[in-house]
Amino acid sequence: MTFEERFKPFGFSALEMQHFLEKNNAFIAGGFALAAYLGVDAFKGSDIDIYLPEIITDEQLILKGYSVVHYNKYPMTESIRNVVTYTRGYEKIQLVVVKNKNPYDILNEFDIDICKVMITSSLSIVSHCLPYVKRMRIVGVEYPDGLYPRTVKYISRGFTLVDNNDNEIVDTLKHVNEILKNHRR
Repeated sequence: MTFEERFKPFGFSALEMQHFLEKNNAFIAGGFALAAYLGVDAFKGSDIDIYLPEIITDEQLILKGYSVVHYNKYPMTESIRNVVTYTRGYEKIQLVVVKNKNPYDILNEFDIDICKVMITSSLSIVSHCLPYVKRMRIVGVEYPDGLYPRTVKYISRGFTLVDNNDNEIVDTLKHVNEILKNHRR
């Protein structure tokens, strides 16, 4: 699947997205970037998470026809200032405004290793922690309340949760609760 085909359902061309990313010093991460890395169709219900170093004005957006449905002005991690969610029909795009850090530092804060993949302004797919195909590890606690749902989401997409020794985790809830309990200490 080409980038042109990946972006088309969201209403813009690969060239428009490339220009937007370049102009705003932004990158794409999350499930959309992971699907591109794996060379598979976008995951059902997947959105596009665009990470930007500053808030941009509506005139700068390429999101014509999208509506703001959620604005979270409270930081979710040390790097994230706020998240604005836009929708158009079933398509969803999240603009994640980050503090002044380089993209690798931001990816390093992700809680699931398979998500440490980004699409750059040159539409290159980059990862400094190359995901194991269809295997994932919880490597941190980005957003404690969202860790279990995010883990289950990727399991439903065909990934297997493994521990640091590459052993499959059968009881996902127990494993996540143990991580959260250790995180709170």
